[in-house]
Amino acid sequence: MDIVHCLDDRYAPMCATAIVSLCENNPNSDIQYHIISASLSQENKDALKEIINRYGAKVKFYDVDQTILKDCVIKEGDHVSLAAYLRILIPIILPENIETILYLDCDLVVCENISNLFSIQLTDFSCGAVCDGGTNDIRTYNRLAYDYEKGYFNSGVLLLNLKYWRENNITNNLFKFIKEHPERLMFWDQDAINSVLAGKIKRLPFKYNMTDPFYQVNPPLRQEYLDEIEQSLLNPVILHFATANKPWYEDNPHPLKYKFYQYLSLTKWKNQYPIRASFKRRCLKAIEKYLNISVTRRKDNSLYRKLN
Repeated sequence: MDIVHCLDDRYAPMCATAIVSLCENNPNSDIQYHIISASLSQENKDALKEIINRYGAKVKFYDVDQTILKDCVIKEGDHVSLAAYLRILIPIILPENIETILYLDCDLVVCENISNLFSIQLTDFSCGAVCDGGTNDIRTYNRLAYDYEKGYFNSGVLLLNLKYWRENNITNNLFKFIKEHPERLMFWDQDAINSVLAGKIKRLPFKYNMTDPFYQVNPPLRQEYLDEIEQSLLNPVILHFATANKPWYEDNPHPLKYKFYQYLSLTKWKNQYPIRASFKRRCLKAIEKYLNISVTRRKDNSLYRKLN
C-alpha cells in the first residue's frame, strides 16, 4: 500500500505518531511511504526513516519548492501552514506507475487494519473521502457555489485515483481555482478540492475518518449519517483530530485522545507532550473564570458526548 504524508518540521512528531499507528495495526503489509515537504530538516527525515524501517516499511522523501504555493491562502491565526496544500501536488510528484494512493493528514491515528480501503473501486471517481462535519450545512454550499446534493468531504483522508487526476489535469485546475477564488477558501485545500471535484468524490464509510464533530453533542448531520457514525464512535478505523485544539495540548477534551498518546509513546518525542495551551488561550480561560462566562466553550468537555 502506498501512503502519503505532507508536512513541515512542526508536524514531524505527529507524522511519526501516525506512521507508528498505521504500522502497528497493519503488520506484514507491504507499505511504501511517500513524504512530501517544502521544509523538512534532515534530522526529522532521519527520525521518520528510522521508525519506518523499524517496521520493515519503505520510504521516499520529496522536496518541493514552496514558491509553487504562492497563491495559496493562509490567514493570520490559521492552525495550518502552507503544507496543507502540498497534497494537491501528489499526482505530479509521485511516479506515473502509481495509480492509487492513500493520503493521510498527520493529526490522526490509524486504529485498525486498512487493507480493505485499497479494495474500494474508484472508477470514474477522482477520489474516495468521508463526509465532513459541515456536509449538511447549507452555508458551505452557498460559500463554495455548488449543489448541496454533491456533498462536502474532509480532505484529511483521501483515497486518490491518480490516473483520474492526471488525465483530467486536476492539480492545475485546483491551483487555478485557488488563484481565482481566494475569498471562498475558509478551509484551505479542502474547499478547493470539494469545489473542483464536486460530484466526482466517492463517499467512504465514516469509520475511515472519524473527526471531532462526530464525537460532539448533537452534531449537525442528518439521521442516516448519525446512525452510521454511532457504530464507529468507540472503534474508528482512522481517528482524526481535525480541530484546532489538538490532542497534544494539555486542555484537549477529546474522549479518545489517549489513542494519540498510545502511539506517540513509541516515538522519540514521547516525553515532549502534552504542551500548554497558548498564552492567549490561557488568558481567555482566566477571563471565563473571573466573569463566569464561556468564551472558549467550544473546546470544553461539555461539547463532547460521553462514550460508554
